[in-house]
Amino acid sequence: SFALIFYIGLPLLPKFVDVVTSSTIVADLNRLNMTVTYPEGYVNGRLGTLNYGLLEFYDSKNYDPESLVAAYFIESNGKYTTKPPDGGLPPEDELYPVLNLYGHLFFGNPIKDLKLCLLSTSYCNINISIPGLVVANEYLAIHMGLNATPIKYETNDYRTWVIVRSTNSTNEIYITVPTSYVELSELTINSTYVELSKLRSYSWDWGGVSGKTFIVMLEPGVWNVSLTYTSGTVITPSLQEKYYFKELIGTGESDVLFSLISIVSLLFVITTLLPTLYVSLLLVAAYGMARILGGSKVKIPLV
Repeated sequence: SFALIFYIGLPLLPKFVDVVTSSTIVADLNRLNMTVTYPEGYVNGRLGTLNYGLLEFYDSKNYDPESLVAAYFIESNGKYTTKPPDGGLPPEDELYPVLNLYGHLFFGNPIKDLKLCLLSTSYCNINISIPGLVVANEYLAIHMGLNATPIKYETNDYRTWVIVRSTNSTNEIYITVPTSYVELSELTINSTYVELSKLRSYSWDWGGVSGKTFIVMLEPGVWNVSLTYTSGTVITPSLQEKYYFKELIGTGESDVLFSLISIVSLLFVITTLLPTLYVSLLLVAAYGMARILGGSKVKIPLV
């Protein structure tokens, strides 16, 4: 009777555990999934990807520190990820991205309908647009107002040039350089040398990296702005990423903590208590069958 009962019953142990626990686990996992999404994509400027900076996400247009929900560094190819599982973003109807770069905050177009990412079975692709920036890399940034239109740009071997159409009135373009390790050696506009010391400029600090922004005035027309620079070792700013889900747990959000505690408790039940209970039921069933078939009591040895 023991051999028969255990031969039939033991293979059904996983099914027994699944029936008892599946609905509870699914409910807790769903509760966790509803608190975080993991979008990824590219950060785009006026003419292409932006390859440097700390991408911040705010849940309010006030852009105050209290509304900052997450921050992740952009990769060198212009891609951002939200660093699962500790990172992520909240599934808000609207979030406001900001590129924190070289002592400036460049505001992006709002991200809408992040709740749609909850329906994704893998990563959710959302590209981000920063309309004020043309170039952003480890050596410099070029930004301008919307009345100036960049047509084309190219950067290689410590030289960057951009063709700009200035319309209607005089427009300003801003050339931002981290002078802690980059020296802007030459600036020409339509092949005419421009003396840097005669340009308006201002200084800034970005997480311990010092720099300078030069302001170039362009009359209406089409202009070829060319920059030549030299660079030492890139200095990484002392800025910190902010992981949304990790901080959400750290703040003691009750729903999240309750779900995590429930799942940990269920794992203990699944791996220890339920198998013990199931084997005990099989022993009782085998004992009962032995009495029915043999008509006598069977002593079950206790280990």
